[in-house]
Amino acid sequence: MAKSPSDELKDLTYSTVGFALLGLQRLMVARNDLSKSVNRAIGDLANMTEHLIGFRRD
Repeated sequence: MAKSPSDELKDLTYSTVGFALLGLQRLMVARNDLSKSVNRAIGDLANMTEHLIGFRRD
């Protein structure tokens, strides 16, 4: 049995919203990964700076 135009539109809307949510979730995961990477790099830089400052004091 063929679907009515309103049912087709509803299915299309649900699919569009679903794909948009999946895209948003992927974006959030990428953002969290980038944030972790930047924080790790900042921590490494801070450790190197402390090491160099401490090394010069000796």
